[in-house]
Amino acid sequence: MADALKLIRKRVKHSLAAAVARVAVLPLSRRPRSMAEVAGLQPRSILAIRSDRVGDLLVSAPLLAAMHAKWPDARIALVAGPKNQAVLEGLPFVEAAPLWGPGPSSWSAVTRWLSVHRFDIAVSLRAEVLSGALLAAASRAPVRLVTHATHLTGAFNAVAGPEIRHHVTRYCRTAELLGVPCAEQRPVYLVPATARVAADAVIRAVRPAAPRPVVGVQVPNTSTSRHARRAWPLDRIVDLTRFLTSKGVHVVLCGFGPELQAAALVQAEVPAAVVAPPLRLGLLAALLETFDVFVSGFTGPLHLADAVGCPTVTIGSNLLAEYWRPIGPRHRLLAAETAAEVPREGVFDAVLALLSRGGA
Repeated sequence: MADALKLIRKRVKHSLAAAVARVAVLPLSRRPRSMAEVAGLQPRSILAIRSDRVGDLLVSAPLLAAMHAKWPDARIALVAGPKNQAVLEGLPFVEAAPLWGPGPSSWSAVTRWLSVHRFDIAVSLRAEVLSGALLAAASRAPVRLVTHATHLTGAFNAVAGPEIRHHVTRYCRTAELLGVPCAEQRPVYLVPATARVAADAVIRAVRPAAPRPVVGVQVPNTSTSRHARRAWPLDRIVDLTRFLTSKGVHVVLCGFGPELQAAALVQAEVPAAVVAPPLRLGLLAALLETFDVFVSGFTGPLHLADAVGCPTVTIGSNLLAEYWRPIGPRHRLLAAETAAEVPREGVFDAVLALLSRGGA
């Protein structure tokens, strides 16, 4: 009964959102545009919208990079959110629009800004979210692009194609339809030179004095029931850390907020491990560049590590792997029905296998 009610609520919510989206674009051009037609345009200004989390923006950044490569003289502005605005530091070809957040004041600030700017293309980087459809409509852009069809497709007149579950593949496919294939299927983040300089002291503090392999381990967040369900148990993080240090590997424990408290518990069990201080995104990216391997669940730092070229071992559920797994030979995936079912020995072997390949 509960599942049936949930499905009914979802259908009603989607129907109402679809109606709102269609009404929002009534004054605008609704003529369908093929991707070939969009690829033939010469836009002067492009609006992109993605306001959720760090990892979500990182995996959709290949499309932003492709649009910049195709139209290098075009201005690209991004409406980000408070949780992912830090990614913009690593996307120097994108300028920051006003932030989108909860509450009417955010809508007022963004729409006022949109009223004095002209955009030729607006792209919602999260196809199923009403705010993206409404902001694309508020931009008054004649071409409103989305990666795949959803219940909100009525707000857009250019649809790249059917849904591809894996996110990086989805945005790279759209980039290819614009005529700019991705050289590699991975997130995009360009470490700022200033961040590398600023991170130097941190890197020297957490790296070993003598040359040895260095493995970063993202300590999972278990502060909410949602996060706890997705986390590899902390006792297995302890076992992994103990195993790696016994093999002469230098382990750096990474985390933010409550994750740092858990990292301290791991270090108490394995004193040879080092806990990295909390770092802003650019400094964390510079640190990740120096690791031979990074072990993580499906988190923003995982996608950041992938973006800067660090080999990764990912631990998580089969479902999340369909959407978020890093792609390529420098990565290893350990997935099961739930993260807790992933065995320790498989993770041990995966890390050692990557280290044997030379790591980063």
